[in-house]
Amino acid sequence: MITSEIFVAYTQCQIKSYLLLNPANKVVQNEYISALNEKTYKTRAEYLNKFKQKFPAYQVYSINEMQGGTNILIDANLKIKNLSGYADVLTKSENTLASSIYIPTIVVGSHKINKEHRLQLAFLGYVLSKIQKQKPLFGSIVGGDKRVHRIKTEFLYREVEKSLRKLRGWESGKVEPPSIMLNRHCSYCPFQKKCELEAKVKDHLSLLRGMSEKEIITQNKKGIFTVTQFSYTFRPKKYSKWRKNNKYYHSLKALAIRDKKIYTVERPEIPKFKIQIFLDVEAIPDQNFYYLIGVVIVEEFSTRQFSFWADNKGDESTIYRKLLKILEKYKDFVLFHYGSFETQFITRMNKKYSGSNLDHLEQILSKSINVLSMIYGKIYFPTYTNGLKEIGKYLGWKWTEESATGLQSLVWRHCWEKTHDPNLYEKLIRYNLEDCYALKRVVEVIARVSDGLNSGTEIVSIDKIPNKSTYKFGQIQYLFQELEFVNACAYFDYQREKIFFRDRGKKVPISVKLTSCSGQDYQVVGAKRRWVFGTYSEMFS
Repeated sequence: MITSEIFVAYTQCQIKSYLLLNPANKVVQNEYISALNEKTYKTRAEYLNKFKQKFPAYQVYSINEMQGGTNILIDANLKIKNLSGYADVLTKSENTLASSIYIPTIVVGSHKINKEHRLQLAFLGYVLSKIQKQKPLFGSIVGGDKRVHRIKTEFLYREVEKSLRKLRGWESGKVEPPSIMLNRHCSYCPFQKKCELEAKVKDHLSLLRGMSEKEIITQNKKGIFTVTQFSYTFRPKKYSKWRKNNKYYHSLKALAIRDKKIYTVERPEIPKFKIQIFLDVEAIPDQNFYYLIGVVIVEEFSTRQFSFWADNKGDESTIYRKLLKILEKYKDFVLFHYGSFETQFITRMNKKYSGSNLDHLEQILSKSINVLSMIYGKIYFPTYTNGLKEIGKYLGWKWTEESATGLQSLVWRHCWEKTHDPNLYEKLIRYNLEDCYALKRVVEVIARVSDGLNSGTEIVSIDKIPNKSTYKFGQIQYLFQELEFVNACAYFDYQREKIFFRDRGKKVPISVKLTSCSGQDYQVVGAKRRWVFGTYSEMFS
């Protein structure tokens, strides 16, 4: 049975949907998805309660009620052949020309409606069309904020049908199962550990998370399937002109992983200020709600740390103004952050809560440095990603909670909102500050790279990478003598079909085909640019 869950999984990752098709595979949802499902159940219950009060003439879905033409049906488990989907509400269309058409409505836990939600709605419309013999042209999605979004599904059915053909092919065994391919969805997937283990065993190219599936397929066509193989494609001399372009090369990243070294394309410049400030902000992106700000201030002989916590959206402006108050105390400083998230936070907060000092805001933004931009395309750490967690762990920084990630912090925040457990509060504060200290460790290493010093790990400029060219002069040393014999024969077979003629003082290569005539003589029957006739002995006389 192809369910909504399996179909949505296909839009996220093909291997996930393939594994879900087999009921023998045990599915244990991670904490984040469990928390999201919990929000969905809560939102659904609240929405349906209000909906029932507004439309008391509803009926619980059944095929008989649908055929009877009931205007509103709830809790609709749609099943036909090998397709199954769930709609929270089915509403009969108000169009008199299509009075028998039902429009689906689904409830989701997230506040933002993404493509996966739209495709889920289109899949339900497709299943519904098999029952009522006509496709609904639109449907509705109720978000976590109780807002109802009307979505056009007319243009999504083609994509639904294409995905279903692949799923049915896997189900019947007529189509080969998908190969392993890690992607952004892996952190949400119940099969994450299984896939990552398989990818590491195979040394799969998708371990380099920045590589797109299209790039990986391109390399596969060249016979390159592993990170180690890919690392040998890097040629230092070819990369002498791209320093100014700041282009990112995954082959150099693969080389850094293989050699376990930090490779530098150019030395980044870090402004020299006595006061260094490290900033990290935690938020619930789905709700555009910033709830925690961590600040670590390093002066000449002291280090101070601050944490600003918001219980709800009403406290958001308070913690932002507390941050500005601290920054106003300093004139000469540099503000470090990892990624553009923090500067977006400052810009958005300033627009949202007017009344702050605009001159000081410009000063803050002008003195802020995105550490990720100093790394990207310039410093290649021997890590599969450029994430702060992975680079920080490589440089020796440890988080108190081993499972500490941005996704896990959302789970902790969700649990805190339900229980107000002080332990969860302390976990989040500690995690946020430890991110600041990890950022500090990364900046210290970059400063050593900038000064040309060794940071305890081997740092190598790409200019010092030996260029191991495949073209060599002199005698080649072979691992097996048989290979030397094969190569010698192969070279002779190639060379004897090439004959050079002098044409106006220049050598002109002519491709020839030698055919046997009489005796020991051979005749040239084909040549480049012109026909040449004669015997083999005459050509060299």
